Amino acid sequence: MVFIQKAYPDELQTANSFIETLLKETGNSNAIKDFQLDAFPIKVQSLERTFVDKVFALCDYALQNETVRQS
Repeated sequence: MVFIQKAYPDELQTANSFIETLLKETGNSNAIKDFQLDAFPIKVQSLERTFVDKVFALCDYALQNETVRQS
């Protein structure tokens, strides 16, 4: 059984590959269509939420006196 956690708050971002970028820059848009390399939308956790998660993790490390080698 797979449990899917939803990120909150989330936002819609566009994901693409280096190959698609290269093909666009070199004018090979037909290859992008032929191999289905178009960019696509994806839901991701917001930057603010990620930052807050990192701050809480640092606080947890500090409370456990495990601050060596933690970023």
